[in-house]
Amino acid sequence: MSRPKHPMYHLGKLGQFMSGAGADVDYVRLPCVVVSREAGIRTNCKDADDLWTILTAHWEATERRWSVSDVLEWATDQSPPMTVNEVTANLRRVSVDPDWLRY
Repeated sequence: MSRPKHPMYHLGKLGQFMSGAGADVDYVRLPCVVVSREAGIRTNCKDADDLWTILTAHWEATERRWSVSDVLEWATDQSPPMTVNEVTANLRRVSVDPDWLRY
């Protein structure tokens, strides 16, 4: 059995992208295959327009409690992952007053 050429994602009830094993994915890589069991469709997605089509069909087939545009924005985000320094750049060091620990 040959492996698919493109990654395959399944859509969850709230529009989240999941692997075939049911785990949430960290990013969406195009081109890909997206499956919506609720809408009963499977689509080969090459670009944002293809993603919009299947997300809209999935949204209509579910309870519509999520935003198609927000999910699409997340799925098509091409910015590189943040480094640890970027994540912690605006955090201040937190310390505990040693006197507070004395009883």
